[in-house]
Formats: sequence, C-alpha cells, structure tokens
Amino acid sequence: MRTLRHDLANILTSISGYLEIAKTEKSFEFVEKAEKQVERAITLINTTKQIEKQEMAIYKISEIVEKLKNLFPIEVELRGDAKILADEGIYIVFSNLIDNSLKHGRATKVLIEIEKAEETIVKFRDNGKGFSDIAKEKVFKEEYSESGGGLGLLIVKRLVERYGGKIELLDRNTILMRFPNVP
Repeated sequence: MRTLRHDLANILTSISGYLEIAKTEKSFEFVEKAEKQVERAITLINTTKQIEKQEMAIYKISEIVEKLKNLFPIEVELRGDAKILADEGIYIVFSNLIDNSLKHGRATKVLIEIEKAEETIVKFRDNGKGFSDIAKEKVFKEEYSESGGGLGLLIVKRLVERYGGKIELLDRNTILMRFPNVP
C-alpha cells in the first residue's frame, strides 16, 4: 500500500499541475497530458491488484516498454528483447525508471538495451543530469532521494529482487538490471 500511495501521489501531482496550466493557458495539450496521467493511475491500481495475486508469468520486455512509452512525454528507445519471469509489477519497474529519468533527471530520452547471455541484462540509460556522486551507495535505499519522495527506486529494487534479479547503478546515467533467463 505504501508503494501504491507513493506512485499515486506522484501521478496526482502531475495531473494537478497539468490541469492548472490548462486552466491558465486554456491549452487542450495539458488536458491531454493530464488524461495520460489518469491512464497511468488506473494502470497502476490494476497492476497493484495483480501483484497482490502474486501470479508469475513470462513477460516480453518489448511489450512492456511499448505499453508504457506513450504514457510519458519522453523519447524511449529499445534495443534488443528478452523474456523474463515476473508479475504485473514489472510495469512498475519500467514506469518508475522512466518517470525518474523524466522528473528527477530532466531527461529527454531513455535508451533500454537488452542482452541475453548467462542471464538477461537490461541497461537503462538516459540523457538527463544523472545521479550525484553520493547517490551510488544510497540510491536504492529507503527514504533516499535527491529531489523526490525517496521510494521509487527502492520499489524498483524490491520488485527486481522479487523476480530473482539484481539491480545496480553503473554510472550517473545508467542502471543495470540482471534477471534469470527464461527458456
């Protein structure tokens, strides 16, 4: 529930901001952005319901990214593909990473590179300002934040670990996730 509250609060803040701008500027563009955020909130609530069931299934990363990329005003490029064993929470993993790049890193582009070796390797990179030097040791810990609520990347870490994976910050702009291969 804490995870859901965190993500919904972020989404509702975005909706509120977009609607305020739409009222003052009389711009339909910001109403459409608010509508996309409402879609994200509904998806999040439905995803949370699925996570509670804890039903693991095989997900194709390309399908996850394709479903999410139009919900954010940021360019998302995918190179490669693989399948992973997860539940609906896998959408939260990628959604939080994209959202973090956009809001906290002020990125305009995200690149997701997937390699299949002894395990499935997912490199998530953006062209934003990146994490500070002190972030490397703290970025996936509770309440750590450079400018937000401090739970988004902890949620990502816990979900990745739930799927048997590992996550680490490689450099200022690159997060590396490793998942067990799926036949």
